Amino acid sequence: MSRTPASRTPASARIHLLDDIRGLCVLLMVGFHLLYTLSQVFGVVWATNWLLFFLPAEPFFAGVFIFLCGISCRLSHSNLRRGLLLALVAVGLSAVLWVSQMVTPLMQGEMIWFGILHFLSVAILLFVPLRRALDRVPVLLGLLLCAALLLLTWHINPDRGSFVGWPGLFQ
Repeated sequence: MSRTPASRTPASARIHLLDDIRGLCVLLMVGFHLLYTLSQVFGVVWATNWLLFFLPAEPFFAGVFIFLCGISCRLSHSNLRRGLLLALVAVGLSAVLWVSQMVTPLMQGEMIWFGILHFLSVAILLFVPLRRALDRVPVLLGLLLCAALLLLTWHINPDRGSFVGWPGLFQ
C-alpha cells in the first residue's frame, strides 16, 4: 500500500477538528506574542493590561499546541521533513533575534535560545528513530512516566538553582 504525502492527502481524510484547534492555538499564540512585544518592548500600557489578563492562559494553549503536534507525528508521513523544516524556522527566529539585539536596543534581553519551536523540532526529530521503541511502551506506563517528568520539570529555574520541579526538594 503506497502512502500519500500529507500535502496530497484528500481533504476528506484530514481530521478537520485538529486543524481547527491548531489554527486557534496559533492565532492565540500570535496574539499573545503581539501583546508581549507591544507591552515589554514598546511599553504600550493597554497591551500590558491585556497581557496580564491572558498570561495565565498562555501555558494552556502552548500545551494544547504541543499535544496536537504529538498527535500529528502519529498521523504524518514525513516527520523527518517536518522536524527539519521546523528546526530551520526555530534557528532562523533565534538568528533574527540575535541580529536584532546587535542592531537595536529594542530587543535586548528577548533572546530565545530554546523555545517551543526548538522543542517541537527536537521532539519530532527524536520521534523519527524512536517511534518503534515508543510503540512498545504500554499506554498506562507512558502516561505515568509523562506525569512524573511533568512534576520533575514544572518549576525548573536554573537562574535560581532549581533543577527539579519541586522547589526546595534538592537544594
